[in-house]
Amino acid sequence: MVDCRAMRLSCLLLFVAFVLFGASARAEDSHKAECAAAYEKSQEFRAQNKLRKAEELLKVCAEASCPTFVQTDCSQWLTEVQRDLPSIVIVAKDKEGAEVTAVKVSIDGEVVATELDGKSISIEPGRHKLRFEIEGAPPVEQPIIAKQGEKDREVKVSFRQAEAEEASNPYPAHKDEGEQAPPAEEEKPKSPNKLRLYSYIAGGVGAAGIISFGVFAIMGKSQQSDLESRGCAPNCPKDETDAAKTKLLIANISLGVGIAGLGTGVVLFILSQPKADKPANDEARLRRPHLDLGALPGGGYATVSGRF
Repeated sequence: MVDCRAMRLSCLLLFVAFVLFGASARAEDSHKAECAAAYEKSQEFRAQNKLRKAEELLKVCAEASCPTFVQTDCSQWLTEVQRDLPSIVIVAKDKEGAEVTAVKVSIDGEVVATELDGKSISIEPGRHKLRFEIEGAPPVEQPIIAKQGEKDREVKVSFRQAEAEEASNPYPAHKDEGEQAPPAEEEKPKSPNKLRLYSYIAGGVGAAGIISFGVFAIMGKSQQSDLESRGCAPNCPKDETDAAKTKLLIANISLGVGIAGLGTGVVLFILSQPKADKPANDEARLRRPHLDLGALPGGGYATVSGRF
């Protein structure tokens, strides 16, 4: 005869084992999901240069209980993030100039410490505003720029009124004798005057016109001389005489364009000159550029003179 109590006990043990196994499996699946989420999210924070948040997540997915490939990648990334993450060490002095440790420290509005212990505090790379508070003194704010990879940078804060104001405003409007004035900004070189650029463009057009005049004048005169040497005037072929006239017409137009371009370029160049003290009259006349234009039989000329 089967012992019913023994059967019930066996069934109960099997049921408990099944429940525990299921709970363990669910816990393992949940932990794997946590590892995967930390793995993925940490990379988003790294891309955004939020290294402190990335470090927190990488510590989760670098645990030995996470899948092997996840643990391997996260361990490597954690080393890289901790290498790049800046850190600061705060040294504070009270109103009497004595070192104090009971200091509330906030970074961009987030409280990161209420007691100084000499240990470094991690901080994201970039610009930040530090706020320090102690009992019995006004709070002190100090802007800093944390450089990537900079470790254990010492930040000094004083709750003495004058020193606190100097820390919050490195370049005060008034300075005592002996203090250095804020560094003067270097004067940036002025960008080239637009008129100067236009003068170069106009000069280029003028030069192209003069070159075109020379080419077409030579071609037209050569073709005209060839017709004269053949003795066919005035009954030379019309297409040949028209071609010679066209070349000479283009040469004359090019000359006009060249002279106008050079003249415009010189005028714009003169107007683009920076204003300076007026020199003596004779010297001014020598330095001032001159444009001379003239006509010649079958053409013309243009000259520019002066000191540049």
